[in-house]
Amino acid sequence: MFAWFTRLFRPRPLVLEVEQRPPVVLDDAVRESVRALAWHPGFQYLRDKLRLQRAVLEAQLHGARQESLREVEFLQSGVYWIAWLESQIRREVGIPARAPAKVTDEEEELIEAVRASIESVGH
Repeated sequence: MFAWFTRLFRPRPLVLEVEQRPPVVLDDAVRESVRALAWHPGFQYLRDKLRLQRAVLEAQLHGARQESLREVEFLQSGVYWIAWLESQIRREVGIPARAPAKVTDEEEELIEAVRASIESVGH
């Protein structure tokens, strides 16, 4: 009766090949090499590319309507894993996380002036 269903969800064996090589030991020389990556142009390009990709995924997540919850989950996972990877890279390379900029009193006054000039319609 449910033969088609059991064929559809039958487990299939999966073979993974793992590269066999000795692990790199994190000694002082390797640690300094990793820290020197922060100034390498190719490494900076890759970091910028990650940052851009995360911004694209966030824009799609917040700015467009997704067809299904699965698409939302994919976008959220992409944003999460890119943010995680960026934090790991910052930690290993020794780049401090950016603190949010503090709003000055003058900027706060300008923001309040803009808010006051906005008219709400329909509320």
